[in-house]
Amino acid sequence: MAKHRRPLRGLVIVPMLAVTTVGGLLGLGSLVPAAAASAKGSSGSFTFSGRLSGTLKVPAFLPPGHIITGCAISTQAGTDVIQWPTAKIKVGGKTKTFHNVDMQVDVNKFGHTYPMTIDSSGASLGSVSISYGSSNWMTRSGTITTSAGGKSGSVRGTLSAGTSSSTTATIKGSWSGCVSVDA
Repeated sequence: MAKHRRPLRGLVIVPMLAVTTVGGLLGLGSLVPAAAASAKGSSGSFTFSGRLSGTLKVPAFLPPGHIITGCAISTQAGTDVIQWPTAKIKVGGKTKTFHNVDMQVDVNKFGHTYPMTIDSSGASLGSVSISYGSSNWMTRSGTITTSAGGKSGSVRGTLSAGTSSSTTATIKGSWSGCVSVDA
């Protein structure tokens, strides 16, 4: 069976893209998934070390209310989007507060474990990208495991601040309670 590789999209992410998508759903009350309104919310955390350090806890729900969870399954198969309206994390040893932090977990297909290594064509079966302010971090190595349907998963690996950057950080964490925006 041939493996389908998904191109790495980490550097193309615009930090406000996912926030705008979720924000757009907030204004479309009747289109918000019923499952999100009755869900217990999302949970989990990610611990960073290296140039980025600290722990980000996945918010149960995004403001202004208990409608949209902090983790959404994108309309694009194989993508979970985790958001923090505000997050504090150390960058280069200095604690900073960032708004609209966006993390995208991309896998070829939910329900599997994939390596996060980039091949010579720039593709990867799994990747994590984190955007805050004007910074974009993407995975260089490690593994991602997701549940069938993408409601939960875990990641462990190394991030870099761009494809040619030698600035790195490690990431280890898990998430659960993601709700599909298509539900």
